[in-house]
Amino acid sequence: MTSEEEVFYRHLQPMKDGAGSVVCAGTSFVARRKALRDIGYFVTDSVSEDYFTGVKLSAKGYELVYLDEKLSAGLAAESIGAHIEQRLRCVRGTLQGLFIKSNPLTIPGLTLWQRIGHLDGILHWFSCIPKVFFLIFPVVCIFGQLNPVLSSTPEFIYIFLPFYMMQLTMFAWLNKRSRSVLLSDVYYLIQAIPVFLTVCRVLLNPFSKGFKVTPKGLSRDKFNYNWSLALPMTFLFVATLISFSVSLLDTSNSGFNLGLYWSSYNLITITVAMITLLDLPKPSFYEWFSRKREINVYSDRHTYQSVTQKISEEGVEIILERSANLQTEIFVELLPEVLIIPGKVTRSCVQNNSLVATIKFQSINTEQHRELVQLLYCNPGQWQIRNTPNEIQSVLILFKLILRPLMFFNSKKVSQLRLQY
Repeated sequence: MTSEEEVFYRHLQPMKDGAGSVVCAGTSFVARRKALRDIGYFVTDSVSEDYFTGVKLSAKGYELVYLDEKLSAGLAAESIGAHIEQRLRCVRGTLQGLFIKSNPLTIPGLTLWQRIGHLDGILHWFSCIPKVFFLIFPVVCIFGQLNPVLSSTPEFIYIFLPFYMMQLTMFAWLNKRSRSVLLSDVYYLIQAIPVFLTVCRVLLNPFSKGFKVTPKGLSRDKFNYNWSLALPMTFLFVATLISFSVSLLDTSNSGFNLGLYWSSYNLITITVAMITLLDLPKPSFYEWFSRKREINVYSDRHTYQSVTQKISEEGVEIILERSANLQTEIFVELLPEVLIIPGKVTRSCVQNNSLVATIKFQSINTEQHRELVQLLYCNPGQWQIRNTPNEIQSVLILFKLILRPLMFFNSKKVSQLRLQY
């Protein structure tokens, strides 16, 4: 699925730019030194110092502009646990703004439209409250023998079904294909309970917890399951499963039982959410990009022409003829830049009658590293907009994920997965 940043930078920031309430979100935030000096430099009352520095700049009369172009690439959270921790820091930082002088709702100098634009970002974090409610309410309905919506099956088909179909078809169009209804539901389910608890803590004691940098640039050589995030969802899953079974076996219900269908949907989304809490092995510190580039490989007295399958700051993965005889110590020439780097073959195997080799760069100097970084990250048009899968594809993805745990009963597939990562 697309990252949460796609929704923010593609959909929300252009709207906020129209209202004069652009969020300075740290990434590629550039400000004039004179303007920073004029407001007393960065606002350090909140852990979201970038956001409230932007608010103070606006209140002082400076104009904030959002440039809708991809001009930089940086590190992101390496695991679902680190990502949620980053989200929780955003919750704390944003809601702390309600208790400081740079509060966008009360600071002098902002227009009404700017205050409304910032109010949207503050209220966003309270959306976890109805999400938690919707997770618990079907269980309450079934055990309490409540039916929140009394309707027959024909009424459901004529009234509710068109409404949900309209949601499914229009949601992606409204947010410019940055998120789908079904996949975003899984995403918000993962963070709903932690965000809900954090919102309550901040409102009661806004400055009880300090700043902690999100871990980035890490590697791991094994699978890791986020039990702390899974524990509340496990209780929800068990309670929903029991209530669903009770309702399914109850023959006294007549008409359309919304709680039953609601529980079945929650069971699917909770199951998928719990599966996504498994972090796969990531043995390399660097990102490996699937990119085809012509290269020459110099091994002993032989020269082999090849094409890269993957490339990173650390090395390359190439495909050669099966008859190729590679030495351990080689030289790689990346074309057309004519960048020659010494390397070491760390892994090779035969796939589809071809030799696939992984080569790690050795003794790379500063100039070579700069050329490599420019090759990897700085090509015009390299960072294309990613569209989310449509809703039909999302349904297939959800059921594919539900079946994924069956893979762990096949040790051969697990071994292949370890090699792939």
